[in-house]
Order: sequence, then C-alpha cells, then structure tokens
Amino acid sequence: MSVEHFLDFYLHVNIIVLFAAFMLLLGTGVLHLLGYGNSYRSHLKLSTIILCTLTTVPLLHLMHGSYISTDAPSLSDVLVAQFLDGNINMSAVRFENLLSVWDRLMAEILQPTYTLTWVILGALVGIFAHKTYGIINSARHVVRIVRTAVTLRRIGRIHILTSDRITVPFTTRGLRHFYVVVPVSMLGSEQDLKIALGHELQHIRQGDITWEIGLELMLPFFFVNPGFWLLRQRIKVVREFACDREFLRRTGFDTWAYGACLINVARDNQHHKAQKFDALSVSFLGSKSGFARAQRAKLGRRIRAISATSTPQMSRLGLTTLVIPLVSAIILSTQVLYKTDGWSHDRIMLTTVINLERLKSRNTSYVAGLDY
Repeated sequence: MSVEHFLDFYLHVNIIVLFAAFMLLLGTGVLHLLGYGNSYRSHLKLSTIILCTLTTVPLLHLMHGSYISTDAPSLSDVLVAQFLDGNINMSAVRFENLLSVWDRLMAEILQPTYTLTWVILGALVGIFAHKTYGIINSARHVVRIVRTAVTLRRIGRIHILTSDRITVPFTTRGLRHFYVVVPVSMLGSEQDLKIALGHELQHIRQGDITWEIGLELMLPFFFVNPGFWLLRQRIKVVREFACDREFLRRTGFDTWAYGACLINVARDNQHHKAQKFDALSVSFLGSKSGFARAQRAKLGRRIRAISATSTPQMSRLGLTTLVIPLVSAIILSTQVLYKTDGWSHDRIMLTTVINLERLKSRNTSYVAGLDY
C-alpha cells in the first residue's frame, strides 16, 4: 500500500468514525424515546455493536475491488447526477472545484506548500508520539504492579491479587489471563472487598477490559477526531453504570452499602497520593478525570444511577430491530465514500458541460475585448 493510499484510507476511516458517532447518538435518542433511558445494558450493547462494526472497516477496505463491486455509486457520483438533473444550483466550474476538494487536500498533505500545513502535521505527529509513549508507560506501570502483587486466589484464568502500591482496585489482562488487583488497605473490610471484587469480575464478564485496551490502542490514531472521543466516552460511562446495575442485580447487595464503598475508595484515594488510573486497565472508580471536582461529579452520577428506579432491558428482537439500520448505514458509508473507477456517463457529461462553460467564458471575454 502506497503512502497516498494509506492516507486516503486513514482520512476515510476518520469520516466513518464521525458518522458512526452520529449513529450512536441517534440510537441513544431512540432508546430514550422508547423509555429505555436507564437501561444501561441496552446502551452498552448498542455502543459495543457500533464499535464492532467500525472494526470491520479495514476489512471492507481490503475487500473493496476484490469482493465488493467498484461499480456501486459513490457520494460523488450521486452529487454529479443531482447536478446534471438541475438539483444543484451552481456553475459547473465551481461544482468541479467542490468535487476536487478531497484531491487537493490529499495533495497538500503529501506535498505541503503552506507553513500552516507543516505546523499542523508537526503537531499531529507530536500528539501521536505523546499518546503512544503514554500507552507504553501505562503498560509498564501495570506490569510492575501485577508482578509485585501478592496472589490471594486464582479462579481459572482469573488471578486475584493485592498490592500496597495502589489505593483503587482495578482489572487488567494479558493474552490469556485476567488480573484483579485490590489494595492491601481494603483487606480489613470484608464487605468493601466483596463489593470491589464482584464489581471487577463483572467487568470481566462484560468484556470491558478488552474493549478498554482496544480503545486506548486506537487513541493515538484518532486523537483529533471528536467522533472517536464521543464513542470512547460513551462506552466508558455506560459500562460503569451497566456494571454497577448488573452486579447489584446478581448479588442483591444493598444499594446504600455499594454507594458507601464507592465513596470510601474515592476518599482513601484522595487522602493518599492519588492513584494514576492507567490506560490499559479498568478502575473501580471508572475512567480518570482531570480534576477532583470532575471525579466527584462522576461519582455522584454513578450513585444516582444505581439509586434510580431500574428499567427493564430492551428485548433482543427490539435491540436487533434498532441496530440493523444503524449498522447498515455505517457499512454503506464505507462504500459511498469510495471513488468509482473509470469514467461514468454522468462524469463524461459533466466534463463536457465544464468545457462548454469555459469556452463560453473565453468567448465572452474575447468579444468584450473587441468591443473595448
């Protein structure tokens, strides 16, 4: 794959991620309208299905031309047809300039001619390097904690560990094994320990740690994409709400005791040196926040969520009915963005109209010069 093809693919994927984020917002709105606003498992399933769909985009790109027809109309083909039908009111030359924006953008990135382009590209490379270094540093930090922790119990592929280097329980994983690490200070409270372990084991059941690692590995590539940030944040929020609700449903623990445990862990973390929530793990307190006030607000939302009246989950048939058009739209967008190979009849007609328009403009200028 040439640099030009890779850049074209990367930019297309970013557009599809934006579109997928819009589809997620649309699906979330439908769930709220249908009365499933507090059905967090349904929201989590919707988010993960859309994220799964996005992971197929590279495969669809590789299949394009080999197994997927290149004769299917693209977005530019549709626009050209609308222009020739008279539904787009602008000159042919201006319309051609609009269609060539993508090609000009590609050319400017590959061979920058403006100082601003160099500055933007340099900033993007710097951000990519910074985020990549952060992930590597987080991985090293998590590995150090796991290796120095003491094993309390092993259940199949799940290792339950304790460490005096942390104040907040968290879960991480390797290629085959999962690791739940709790602070030594929590061993003195049997109830808090049961709640923390149950919560982290529920994350493993939901597959949250695998998705967390996947999202963090994608972060350097989509850091400037607001659609990716929306998808990432949405999954982080609903997975915690869903985990809290499902754990309470499975165990029958008192809601007040669960909320008190969250507050105790947060207070202990604040009084001691605040634990760094590593990128490649899922923390008992959820994702990190930049400020203590934001962390308290997020904790308050979790407590209100588990205290609110639980709504029934959306049926499998209902969720499937909701998801199919959203997923189909995302997959269709991968085809729509591709250019059609060769020259279609409409494009030949557009080129003819452009040439006639330019010829008319030159003739008009020539006649005006004679009159002068």
